[in-house]
Amino acid sequence: MTATPTAFDPLAPEMCIDPYPHYAALRERDPVHRSALGLWILTRHADVAAFFTDKRLEHRYDASQAARVGADVAKQPYFGVFRRMVFVLDDPDHRRLRRLMSATFTPRRVQALRGRVEEIANRLLDPFAGTRQMDLVADFAKPFPTRVIGELLGVPEADQIRIGELADALNPVLEFLPMAPEVLGRANEAVLELAEYFRALAATKRAAPGDDLYSAMVEATDRDDDSGLDEDELIANVINLYVAGHETTAGATGLAVLALHRNPDQLAALKANSTLLPSAIVELLRYDSPGQATARVAIEDIQFGDTILPAGDGVVAYIGAANRDPTAYPNPDVLDVRRQVENLTTFGGGAHFCIGHALARQELEVALGSLLRRCPDLRLATLDPPFRPTPLMRGLEELRVSW
Repeated sequence: MTATPTAFDPLAPEMCIDPYPHYAALRERDPVHRSALGLWILTRHADVAAFFTDKRLEHRYDASQAARVGADVAKQPYFGVFRRMVFVLDDPDHRRLRRLMSATFTPRRVQALRGRVEEIANRLLDPFAGTRQMDLVADFAKPFPTRVIGELLGVPEADQIRIGELADALNPVLEFLPMAPEVLGRANEAVLELAEYFRALAATKRAAPGDDLYSAMVEATDRDDDSGLDEDELIANVINLYVAGHETTAGATGLAVLALHRNPDQLAALKANSTLLPSAIVELLRYDSPGQATARVAIEDIQFGDTILPAGDGVVAYIGAANRDPTAYPNPDVLDVRRQVENLTTFGGGAHFCIGHALARQELEVALGSLLRRCPDLRLATLDPPFRPTPLMRGLEELRVSW
């Protein structure tokens, strides 16, 4: 564990390993904090919850990316795609696309996929039944949601791993950090290849529609009125679903397995009573969230606590800090798989509440359930595995396990 810090640096390497003491110290000392990067940082649960529902906070994606990348951001291929993704849009475009995607990404479609999700988990574990060891991240946590979102969208199985690799190259775009030239270059190359692939796949779906999410999205694009997607929005948002549909779930799976093994009493409780699994998933998402923060821009002066944030300033809501706020969750640093978690901020809130939350919870339930059933004596090579160098998109580089 990291020692309690005296200053808050959101870019410090230790923020990737154990940010929670840093959040606690800042929440106690300066809960509405003006960072050295010029951004306001919120760490209290009440403030983060209010952040998600306040219409005076908008994404203003074009301006925020120009501040991050430079005035020529419009020349970057990633920008042309990401600026059309529903999760960064403001109204009225957000409302229009959200309504369309909610109509196609339905609970019925997610629930109907359950059997296939279980089959995918088992197929990924089958090759390791003999050796009884693997890198849980590379061999299971990452390919599992990649194949699930591919199945949901109707991406041919032979293409799913390559599409997942390209989506991985877009992860740095989701951070607030500046991108090194080589990282930006990889992201641009990946987004161009993904766009080309999904344009071609859209043509296939038009010729032979299936009972999959992408076919439904293509149908919404081809409407004769103004209520549908245009072609660029279609491509941007299927890429959005692929990136969001595998990245956070992969991170959450590794973090959950690590948390349970660092808390063997909770692992034992879950093994003894599998009916705890649904509540345990929510608690694990509270205890260590794969998405640690999200940002908006104040379009009017706005007050949090005793502090007034001026219009035009950037505001970062630290989800990970809110989920460990003792005013919202008693003993927040304790993992308790029996805890009944309310007001979870992991999936956001308000109009931008995560559209894929039901799928993510189902995937995590199947992933952990499959591991508990097929690898009941799973052991970790270390309780201190390497973390990815991305403080906001939290996850493990690898997690060597045996059983």
